[in-house]
Amino acid sequence: MATVYEPAAPPAGPAAEPQQQQVQASKQPQSRLQYFKPHDGYALGCPNPPCFEERLTTAQGIHKSMELRDGELESTLRLACKVFDVETATVSLLTGERIYLVGACGALPVCVCPDRWGFCGWSFLNPNHELNVVENMMEDARFSENFFVVNENFRLVFYVMAPLISSNGHRIGTLCIMGQQPRKFDATRGAILANLSELLVRQIERRWALQGSQRVQGSKLMRSVEAYEAACGFIDASNVNKWRLLHLNAPAVELLGIEWTASYDELAKLDEGRHMAAFEGMPLEQVLDVDMGLATWQAAQAELALTNVKGAKGTPAEGKCFNVTFKLATSDSLDEHAPFSVGVPSWLRESSDPGPGHNYFFMHLRPVELGSPRQPPLHHGSGLQYGPRLMGPSPIPNLVLGPLLGKGGFGKVYRGVHQGAEVAVKIIEKLESVRVTRAGMPIEVAMTQNFHHLGVLRSIAWGIGLPDPAVAEISPALAKPTCWIVSEYCDKHTLVDAVVKGWFRTSRQPTHGGTHLRCVALTAYEVASALAYIHSQGVMHLDLTGGNVLLTSFAGNPHGFSAKVTDFGLARPQDVRVRSAPGRYGTVTHMAPETIRDGVLDYACDAYAFGVLCWEMITGSRAWAGLSHEAVLAQVGGEGSLELPMGLPPVLEELLTACLAKDPAARPTFKQMLPRLEAYLQFTRHCALEEVTLPMASPAGLE
Repeated sequence: MATVYEPAAPPAGPAAEPQQQQVQASKQPQSRLQYFKPHDGYALGCPNPPCFEERLTTAQGIHKSMELRDGELESTLRLACKVFDVETATVSLLTGERIYLVGACGALPVCVCPDRWGFCGWSFLNPNHELNVVENMMEDARFSENFFVVNENFRLVFYVMAPLISSNGHRIGTLCIMGQQPRKFDATRGAILANLSELLVRQIERRWALQGSQRVQGSKLMRSVEAYEAACGFIDASNVNKWRLLHLNAPAVELLGIEWTASYDELAKLDEGRHMAAFEGMPLEQVLDVDMGLATWQAAQAELALTNVKGAKGTPAEGKCFNVTFKLATSDSLDEHAPFSVGVPSWLRESSDPGPGHNYFFMHLRPVELGSPRQPPLHHGSGLQYGPRLMGPSPIPNLVLGPLLGKGGFGKVYRGVHQGAEVAVKIIEKLESVRVTRAGMPIEVAMTQNFHHLGVLRSIAWGIGLPDPAVAEISPALAKPTCWIVSEYCDKHTLVDAVVKGWFRTSRQPTHGGTHLRCVALTAYEVASALAYIHSQGVMHLDLTGGNVLLTSFAGNPHGFSAKVTDFGLARPQDVRVRSAPGRYGTVTHMAPETIRDGVLDYACDAYAFGVLCWEMITGSRAWAGLSHEAVLAQVGGEGSLELPMGLPPVLEELLTACLAKDPAARPTFKQMLPRLEAYLQFTRHCALEEVTLPMASPAGLE
C-alpha cells in the first residue's frame, strides 16, 4: 500500500488562495486596473500550466485505466538505476492536487504526496518537451527548501526528470533519477533517459489510448497501434564479445515467450539500509541465436540490422525467426513510432566518457512471419552519430551534428560543431512554413546574418537539405527537403530558466535574500541595447520572451553570463505595414494589449514585452503564472496589469510603469530606455550588496 504524505495546515494569507485568485483589484479606488501578483512558488509550489484542465483530464484517465504486467515498473527502475548509477528512481503521475509515485526505490517509497511538494511540475511549464536537470537542488530557488530536500528522511539533492508524454501531447508524469549528493550529468546520458521515457509511457497509457471511447470523444492521439505492440529490449554492449540484455518491454516478453522478472526486493530501500542488488542482465545468446562478436560490434557503432535471426535453442522462441535492429540508445528517438522528441538542455555537455554513448542499444524485434514494410537502409558508420538520418546529408560543409536540444512545431534543434566552433543547428522539416525573401533566403537569416551586435544571436550559415536518394526510392513520403540554419551557440540556456532558478536573487533560498537589482539592470541593459540596435535596422522582433533570450557564459558580468536576443521567426520589417488577427501573433504572456485587442504590430509591442521581461527578473516569477491562455488574453486585453513590487528604485519603477502602459504612445523607445538603465548602473557601481537588493515579499504564513 502506498504511503500518503499530507501537508501541514495551509499557510494563511493570500498565497493560500487558489491560483486563479491571484488577479486582485487595485487598492486604489480611482484606478480601474486589476493587478496580478507574482506567483509564490514557496507556498503554492509550481504554477499550473496553461493547458492544466486538459492535462488533468488525460492524467486522471490514464491513471484509472493503467494496467501493467507484473514486474514491469520494477524492471524499468532497475534499468534506470544501473544505467545512470543511482539508487533512487521514480515513476510518477501528476493528477491534480496529488502526485502518485506509482513506482519508486531508494530514498523514496511508493507514495502519494501533495502536488506542491513535487519537483516535476516545474518542467511542465516549458513550451517544449525537455529534460529537467538539477545537479544541486540546494542551489536552485525552486527546490532548495522543498520538503524532500530538507527533510532528514530524504535529503534529495540531485534530480533529473524526463517527461512522460501522452499520445495527445500532454505531460502526464515523469521518469526520474535522483541522488543524495550533488553530481554532474551530461547530454549523452540525457538522450538515453529521454528514450526510456518514451518506452515507459507506451506501457502506462496503452489501455487508455486503445480504448475506443477515447477516439469517439475526439482526442487526437499521435501514437499508432504499432507503437504499443512494438517489441523492444535494452542492451549493454560494454563487453563487445558478450552483449547482455538489461530490459524487455511487455510485447517483447510475449513475443519471445521467456520469463523476465523484476521485484522491489532487488531495488534499493535506503530507510531500511538496503542497497541496489548487483544486476548484470541476461546474455543475449540465451534469447537469440546470434553471436555478437567484435567484428559485428565494429560494424554496429551507429545501427545494425540483422534478418532471419532465430530464437535460442531450448527457449520458447526456438523455431521462430525475427528481424532485429540494434539502435544506439542515444538516438534522436526510440523508433519510427515515437511521435514526440524530448530535448536535452543546451547547457549540458557531452560525456567525457565514451562508454554510455557507444555501449547501450535499444533492440527492436519484428517477427518475420508477420512481414514488415521495407525500411530505409541503416547507417553502419564508425563512431557516435546523431541527427535525422532520413533527411540526407548536411547541406552545410564542415558541419557535424551533436545531440538533440529540442523539438517544436517547426522541426528540431541540435547542438553541433561548424569549422571547429560550437553552434546551434535548426532543421525545419516543413519547408513550406519557412518565410523567405524574394531571393529565397529565410527571412530570419536575412535579418540576422548582417547584424553586428553582441546582444543579438547571429545566423552563420544556411542551406536546403535534400533527402537521401535511397530513402526517396523506398518511401517517397519521407523524402522531403529541409531547411538548415546554423547560428551561434549559447551555453547557459534561457532567461526564463534563470528567473525561476533564482539566478537574479542574492540567495537561492526562497525565504532569504531578495532580488539583486544590479544584476537585473545589467541584463535588462543588454537586452534593451540589442533591441535598440534591431529597431535601428528597421526590424520589429514581435516575440520577445524569456524563452527567446539566451544566456551565454561571460566572466565580465558579476553573475557570470550575458544575454543574446534570438528567434526572429515572427520578426517584421517596419516598412511592411501588417496587422494580425487579434491575440494571434506572438506569445500571449508577453503580447501587448493593442495586439490582443486590435492585432496592431509596432515597435511599441517590443517595449511592452521588455517590461514583462523586467517584471519577471525582478519578481522571480513567470508573468501570469497559473492562468490559461484565454484568461491572460482577457486580463491584458482588458484591465489586468502586472503588480510592481514595493520598494523599487524610482528610476526602475518609472521605467517599468512606462513600458507596461496600456497606451503604446506612453511607452519609451529602447533608445530612450538606455540612458535610464545606464544611470542606475553608474549610480550603483560601488554600492554594497544590501543597497542593490530588493527584499522579496515574505512568503505566505511567515509574516
